[in-house]
This record gives sequence, C-alpha cells and structure tokens, in this order.
Amino acid sequence: MPAPLSKELRERIIIKHKNGKKPTVIQSELEIKSLSAVCAIIKRYEETGSIEPRPLNNGRPPKMTEQNMSDLKAAVLAKPDITLEELKEELNLPISVSRICRILNQKLKLPYKKNTFPEKPKPSRRSKKT
Repeated sequence: MPAPLSKELRERIIIKHKNGKKPTVIQSELEIKSLSAVCAIIKRYEETGSIEPRPLNNGRPPKMTEQNMSDLKAAVLAKPDITLEELKEELNLPISVSRICRILNQKLKLPYKKNTFPEKPKPSRRSKKT
C-alpha cells in the first residue's frame, strides 16, 4: 500500500477543488499519478471536513488484551507450577495452549518451567575394581 499524500498536497487539492476545478484537471496540474486518490481526498473532505488520511488498519486485533496479559502473568507468578492447560481453563483464555506458551516466553519473558515428566535419577558412577 502506498504512503498517503502529504498534507500540503491535500490542502492544494482542496483549494483547487473549491476554486471549481475538476478532479482530472487537479490531477494533471499537481502531477498526481492517481485520479482516484484525488477523488477520494475530495470526497473525504466533503463528508468529514478533514483532509487527514484515514487511519491504517493493521490487521485484525489481537485476541489477548492487556488485561488478559496481566492476569496471565499474575497467575503464573502466584502459582509457578500451574500447567498451560490449567491456565487456559482458569483464566478462560481465547487462545491455544501453544500460543500461551509463546506469550509467556516471548512477551512476558517468563521461562517455560513446567516439567511434564518426573526427573530421572542420575546414574551413579561405579568405582572400577583394581
């Protein structure tokens, strides 16, 4: 997606439009590549009175809110031995267990410390017979 036209150029488009010039004439005079951009700026000005570009939509919003993140961190700090499945159920989180693990590691900087299997005893060293 190209960058929005500068504020100064938008103001010049509106001034020329107010002076009665057609969008095609404005486009050629200001050497703007896109006629649709000129028409969109004029239309937006007539509807809202603003020459500012529309805010960019950067994809869908995240499922985890800041409140969910702080609740997740508090729950892990309160119960360090809680499992990821228990976190998901207890906090009613709208994401997968693997996503919870990535959030804990990458965003909240909490290490993954859940041992699913008990520790194996270390093998003992036998002394050699001489």
